[in-house]
Amino acid sequence: GDVLAATDFSDPALPAIRAGAAEAQRRGVALRVIHCVEADFTAALATAGLGGGLPVPPLPDPVVQQMEAQAHAQLLEALARLGVEGTPVVARASAASGILQAAADPPAALVT
Repeated sequence: GDVLAATDFSDPALPAIRAGAAEAQRRGVALRVIHCVEADFTAALATAGLGGGLPVPPLPDPVVQQMEAQAHAQLLEALARLGVEGTPVVARASAASGILQAAADPPAALVT
């Protein structure tokens, strides 16, 4: 399988991409870099303990699509800035479920 590197675009996450790229190169496999867009803010707020019991309506699909497009552009920018080759992946899911799903299909040999 390939190497899957996850990022939230923070500075501490960049070494994971760099490490994933180095390991992919060492193994002679492809690198995928994933960012997850959490479109269900009610669940995100509840997980953070900020929900307060108030329902939050889902974001309109065009807004989520714009978020996904921006994330895709940021992934390309991060790869270029680090000087590594990889395939950007944007998942509409929580980080945990999105990374697990991406690691399973297609199977990743390593997740960073």
